[in-house]
Amino acid sequence: MTKLAVIGAGVMGEALVSGLLKAGWPASDVIAADRRPFRRAEMEQAHGVATGTNAEAAAVADTVVLVVKPQDVSEVLPEIAAVLRPGALVVSLCAGISTAQIEGHLPPGRQSSG
Repeated sequence: MTKLAVIGAGVMGEALVSGLLKAGWPASDVIAADRRPFRRAEMEQAHGVATGTNAEAAAVADTVVLVVKPQDVSEVLPEIAAVLRPGALVVSLCAGISTAQIEGHLPPGRQSSG
């Protein structure tokens, strides 16, 4: 199984993590990121997943799922772009953000799906 980073640990991000774990993903294969340290601590305690900053999570993941508010995308993408692994898949669950907008911030060789 691949390492999956969930960037954004709000209600939708937590629902995604919870669903993955219930579907059989090992907690060791999921890392959750949030800009708020208290929220990362809540995710660790509630779900047993590793947590980190956006850059820390993206750096170790084969697949990165963006689950942030649309107005935060332009701040988050530069944080993760420099550390994405070659061949990393970036999936967006951000409303109103096009694939072209995301790809415009990603280094060559990274895939995007949204």
